[in-house]
Amino acid sequence: MNTKQSVASQRYRSGLNRTIAYLVCVLAVVACSACARSTPPTDPSGDSQAGTHAPRSAMDAAIRLVDARAILMARFDQLAQHSSGQRIARQLSVQFGVEDTGLNPDTQVASMFVAAAGISRGDHQVVVVKYLVPSEQMRAMLEAMAERTGGRSLDSGGLNGVRVLGRSGERVYVMAGVDLLIVLPTGIEDIAQEAFAGPIELRDSIGPEAMRVSVTEPSVTLGGYGGPSIPSTISNARAKLTFRQDGGADISAEGQSTSAEQAQADAMSLTHSVESATTVRISVVQVRMFPAVVFRAEEDTVKSDVSLSADELRRLLVLSEMALRR
Repeated sequence: MNTKQSVASQRYRSGLNRTIAYLVCVLAVVACSACARSTPPTDPSGDSQAGTHAPRSAMDAAIRLVDARAILMARFDQLAQHSSGQRIARQLSVQFGVEDTGLNPDTQVASMFVAAAGISRGDHQVVVVKYLVPSEQMRAMLEAMAERTGGRSLDSGGLNGVRVLGRSGERVYVMAGVDLLIVLPTGIEDIAQEAFAGPIELRDSIGPEAMRVSVTEPSVTLGGYGGPSIPSTISNARAKLTFRQDGGADISAEGQSTSAEQAQADAMSLTHSVESATTVRISVVQVRMFPAVVFRAEEDTVKSDVSLSADELRRLLVLSEMALRR
């Protein structure tokens, strides 16, 4: 590859770095749905259970703890059934500090929920992991991780966890409920203790999808990272990914614009933006790396549905893994 081709390839990978690595697919950052400007993402599995004795939602607790603007729900039981899903599970495990615990993402994790204030390195994020090992084993794994990394146990304040310096920086790992591991940034342990105290659970999303993503004000939250440009009229982006038996995946996104006329403009803008982000110029030739992503307007709603073949999905994951190593 000559210098021009190398530079073009590097720019392409850099442009997709944030969007692919965090949301796994380009559609997840440009989906849209109507929501008030100040309304945070909500528990994607449905309404919180009522009643004073019902376990509280760990999703809601995590969202409120960091005033989340981006959330991700991944069902590892679904991911484990597909080779590409297993690669996604490993990426998530590495990126969000779960790998450091020694948990096997294919067999020892049921699901993961991430609530983040943003996608920059300085933004606080809370990771909730539903694990499939006995609590005593989880505690022993945390203690082994602390000893291995020079960390320390958190014995004060009622916290059952450790504080360690892992591959992704200093983090706090706290056990909650009967089968939850909470991964926190340092400095918010005290308020986290109250947020996740008592009966609490991670309720899996209902349906065949393996992943769901929601981003509040995506033009702001995801802006400035080299990804697709998103119109400011789009609020609270949402998308879901479902695997097919042939090894490919379907990605669907929908949302509401401010009016039917604006939805037409938003659909055209998003289609052009994603095309630019997924096309690289090599010499005098424009090469599209993935199938065209077309957004359409239905009255005041913007929608898009894309099917990726097994090969296209593998290609996307290769780029994602390259981005994570940069």
